[in-house]
Amino acid sequence: MIRTLIIEDEPAIRKEIEWLLQQETQFNLIGFATSVAESLVLIKATKPELILMDIQLTDGTAFDILDQLEEIPFRIIFITAYNHFAVKAIKFGALDYLLKPLDDVEFKSALAKIVTEDKN
Repeated sequence: MIRTLIIEDEPAIRKEIEWLLQQETQFNLIGFATSVAESLVLIKATKPELILMDIQLTDGTAFDILDQLEEIPFRIIFITAYNHFAVKAIKFGALDYLLKPLDDVEFKSALAKIVTEDKN
């Protein structure tokens, strides 16, 4: 099972992501974070294989989190309302970049890429 962390500060979106993720048996949800500070602690403590992350958080951005890590040993799917961060997300090795409101088919397709990668 793929250890998955959700970083999202909007409760309704977080619940939607959690619900969609629970439909996929290959993923194990290991925690939630809503801020840069909380995310850094959880990433170090839980060692996720996948992070589903919003870009704009209460105390900064997803890029603030990634900039503070020595390495990025996990895959990232960005889920955001802002399309102008896509180039920066690619520089951080984003596996996918999904726009809000979240499209269920696109979300499942992004997760399927990870499952396919793991099988190869």
